Amino acid sequence: MWNIEAPPGPDAGSPFRVSLRREPTGGASAYIWNSFNPVPRVPGRQVFRGEVGTLMRLLFGFFAVVCVVISPVSVMAECVTSSCHAVMGQAQVVHSPIADDGDCESCHEATGKQHPGKRGAFSLAEGGGNELCAMCHDDVTGGQAHIHPALEDGCTSCHSPHQSNNDQILLQEGNSLCYMCHDDKEGGKHRHPILEDGCTSCHGPHAGDASAMLSEELPGLCLQCHDDPTTDKTHVHPALDDGCTSCHDPHLSDAPKMLAAEGNDLCYMCHDDKAGGKHRHPILEDGCTSCHGPHAGDASAMLSEEPPGLCLQCHDDPAAGKAHVHPALDDGCTSCHYPHLSDAPKMLSAEGNALCFECHGDPTADVAGVHPIIEDGCISCHNPHGGDAAAMLPLEGAALCLMCHEDPAAGHAVQHPPVADGECTSCHSPHAGKASGMLLEAGAALCEQCHDSKSADMQNLHPPVADGECTSCHGIHGGPEAALLPAAGTALCEMCHDDVVDSANQARFPHAAVEEDGCSACHDPHGTGNPQMLLEADGEVCFMCHDDMAEKVKNAKHGHMPVEDGECASCHNPHGSSNLAMLVGAYPSQTYIGYDEQAYYLCYQCHDPLLARYAQTSDGTNFRNGTDSLHWLHVNKPSKGRTCKVCHDVHGSDQPRILHPESKNFGRWNIPIIFTETANGGGCMVGCHKHKEYNRQQPVTYH
Repeated sequence: MWNIEAPPGPDAGSPFRVSLRREPTGGASAYIWNSFNPVPRVPGRQVFRGEVGTLMRLLFGFFAVVCVVISPVSVMAECVTSSCHAVMGQAQVVHSPIADDGDCESCHEATGKQHPGKRGAFSLAEGGGNELCAMCHDDVTGGQAHIHPALEDGCTSCHSPHQSNNDQILLQEGNSLCYMCHDDKEGGKHRHPILEDGCTSCHGPHAGDASAMLSEELPGLCLQCHDDPTTDKTHVHPALDDGCTSCHDPHLSDAPKMLAAEGNDLCYMCHDDKAGGKHRHPILEDGCTSCHGPHAGDASAMLSEEPPGLCLQCHDDPAAGKAHVHPALDDGCTSCHYPHLSDAPKMLSAEGNALCFECHGDPTADVAGVHPIIEDGCISCHNPHGGDAAAMLPLEGAALCLMCHEDPAAGHAVQHPPVADGECTSCHSPHAGKASGMLLEAGAALCEQCHDSKSADMQNLHPPVADGECTSCHGIHGGPEAALLPAAGTALCEMCHDDVVDSANQARFPHAAVEEDGCSACHDPHGTGNPQMLLEADGEVCFMCHDDMAEKVKNAKHGHMPVEDGECASCHNPHGSSNLAMLVGAYPSQTYIGYDEQAYYLCYQCHDPLLARYAQTSDGTNFRNGTDSLHWLHVNKPSKGRTCKVCHDVHGSDQPRILHPESKNFGRWNIPIIFTETANGGGCMVGCHKHKEYNRQQPVTYH
């Protein structure tokens, strides 16, 4: 019988302790020390879960979080000594609750008053499963990402709940435990040596941070033991992107080094296009690794050396001592030869001229005239690997052509650079041509093979350019002037545009740009997207030289309309004129003149002459006080009328009506002009009179 009694006094060692002793009657006494509250004597055979809460409240005065179950020693002892469970505790490794004190109820709790009984046998506490194990054992998954699927069936998938002859009370020893499920990893001709140390050398038994409960994802896991075969290598086998297991089985294989297949067959698993072939590279008999590193290499495709260096480890250099080597060899022998196999002899990618046409195209396709020598094959003129002359020819450049043709550039002061360099093939095809003379292209299309197109996406082209007639101005093989032109500068333009050149030459005030640099100072001889083939749009072309004016015009708050529209040519003749500043009409340059409408011809091309013709006007000008024309007042005088430039800046100003902020027409004096604009007039304060206002609707009276 159990007795749970209050102790004679507190225990100095701890606030709570339970001790058991056997009663002479076959029972036992439990003494509970509690330094917080006295505990009354509580008799009973068993204390079950429901009563423990009451007991703990007696001990501590609050609800206990942990549930303690106290069972009779006689019942626990009987489990391991009975005929039913006599085997318990006999194995080499026994679950500690059984080994320590036969405490079956650590995991099992009684469902009836007696065991066995009609109401059922013992059942697992906490409902059984992994939750039961977690009452004593820490979480073996530790928050890791990949959990052993066996844990879904419980810890007992691998561990015996009572005893075993294996460590950790496992059902089988070492790898044999894993082979219970993973029997495909057992056996094998070539096995991973790490298996001698057990599966857990790589896999976590319960969980892992990497897939398959590995301690690290591949290839990092492999590199914990193996040196990195890609170290310091430039080109790594792409299969390694998927890990070492792309080629190696991590556990076992019938092929050496646990490879998925033996020899070249392993490579053919991915590179099946390299199997077969009418003509095969003999080195394949020794295996793919004769040329390729299985893991990485210093050269592309994991080769030990880039072609042709790799090829020359076995083959003599066919280009040795040659001045001109086939450019294809810059990319290696594989430009023409397949490194593995081919249906053509010498593992060439094609036979005869067809091989050359793979890079150079068939020069005889869709053309009328073909060089007869081509019928005998390209190698009639060209050495396939290298030669003493350019393009592997027997003679350099034009020397080859001049064996049959006369020199077309003889007697020309300036030669077409390809002709001067002996590069006839820059324009002529040595094989066949689309146009007469075996030219590569006809007309401008031929020129545009070297020279940028002068007509693409342009709206304003020089007519010869638009018609593709480059030879209207340029010689073909040579000429007397630069760019193979028949004449230099303006003289060339004068051959067609003599009227414009004559006008510029006769102008009293010529455009300096025309005199110094010629027509090309403003015009592109081929064309632009601008009218008259100007280098820039109207206005902007002028600013190329007149940058001071460009800054002024672009920054002015109020601009002269033609200037704002970039129409400099509205006032100036770009080639020259008989008027100062190349103006297209008369414009007084003096400060004062007697009024004459012809003297203001330029201005009156846009402005109404009525603005200064009459003293009274209702609509001739907005500069009026009522009907008094203030333009007439300032300008229309017999001898000392003020000219436009006294008050107005014809290119732009920060003041309305493009008025000067100060007039600089009086010697060393700068006369300020301060103008204030109103809805119906304005006010003006200048150095030559007091502040005066005007109003078109309600005239201002001055006395």
